[in-house]
Amino acid sequence: RTHSRDGQTYCVISIYFDRVVFDQHEARLRTEVALPILYDSPDIEVARARQTFTIDKCSYESAGLLSLTVGDPVVEVRRVICDGNGTVLYLADVTYRSDFVRLDMDLLA
Repeated sequence: RTHSRDGQTYCVISIYFDRVVFDQHEARLRTEVALPILYDSPDIEVARARQTFTIDKCSYESAGLLSLTVGDPVVEVRRVICDGNGTVLYLADVTYRSDFVRLDMDLLA
């Protein structure tokens, strides 16, 4: 899956869902952004949600999809959402163009 803004593809996503979650919400998961579906569905218990950012170099596969050159900087993100039993409900590996990423952190929080 890719996401675009103003005609520019800014990320490439590989998403994996728990089979039960996917079967119950397949129509929406195929056409809508997944995270709001997971968080807003009363039948889904989200107990843990982690996200890891890594600055990396663009791969051959991603370069063509993101209109980049192999080796250009990208941000690799892995998101993992689990229920209270530790079952992985959602796992996403996302490659973002680095010029579409902005981090804003409160250093006193």
